Amino acid sequence: MIKNIIKTNNKRSGIAIPIVLAIGVIFGILVMALTFRQSTTKSQNKMRLLERQAHFAARSGMQHFLLKAKLFPTELYDAVEIKQGKNPLVNFTEFEHDPSGNFDFRAYAAAPGIYYNTKEESRRQPGDPPRYMYIKLTGKDAYIRIGSYYNPDYRFLLSGIASSDPAKKYLYPLPPPASLNAGKYLDYFIRDCASDYQDDAIQPALKIEKSSSMAGGIKKFDIAVESGYPYSLSYKVEEVKIQAIQALSKYGEEAIEIKVSGKAKNFQGKEEAQEQTKLQKIDRKGQVI
Repeated sequence: MIKNIIKTNNKRSGIAIPIVLAIGVIFGILVMALTFRQSTTKSQNKMRLLERQAHFAARSGMQHFLLKAKLFPTELYDAVEIKQGKNPLVNFTEFEHDPSGNFDFRAYAAAPGIYYNTKEESRRQPGDPPRYMYIKLTGKDAYIRIGSYYNPDYRFLLSGIASSDPAKKYLYPLPPPASLNAGKYLDYFIRDCASDYQDDAIQPALKIEKSSSMAGGIKKFDIAVESGYPYSLSYKVEEVKIQAIQALSKYGEEAIEIKVSGKAKNFQGKEEAQEQTKLQKIDRKGQVI
């Protein structure tokens, strides 16, 4: 009887050991999987944080540029016009023929091909000559103010850069010669929209530099003691391009595409960069922004 009981217990012990080992292996695999996942998630979170920091660095650059554009709308508009070779003091607005609205254009008998706005002249003394002269744009039911019917050069910065295409003759000049560097005014406008060095220009108060004593890692960083930050951020305006949007010509506006880059570097020296672009309407009085 006793022998049978001992044999039964031995059989159970022999079965239990493999089961315990199997359970131990399974738990070990689970612990390793959870540890690996936690490590991977932590690393991904750090990268996402760095990406977000770079994203907001780029947003800061965009807001910097738009703030300057709001404070100095005339300077920005003039710089954009000069880059194209346009005279910024000329009105490039296209007026549509609208008998029921504000513009009703009629041919001016004293000069073939010239029009005047009857609604505008109705507010002047009878018998006075038209205040403004207009021509009709080729291929459009739209009119523009002119100072000289035969010579469109007054609308541009240089003589001889008017297009030979009748539809573009009074609106879109040929590019100015590269030797004139007509884009330098726009370059100077954007050069200080940066948090770091850009073409020998600098905004020292905007610099966010990583502390030099980050050897102890982020957990030991104390912003009350350290002279810098646990990461560095920088941004700058990469490019401002002029966009041709036909609808804007009705309002005398220009469209620009602003491209800004932002960079972030963490305490480990890892760097992430982000870019943002925005299409913005501008005019000379700053009423659009």
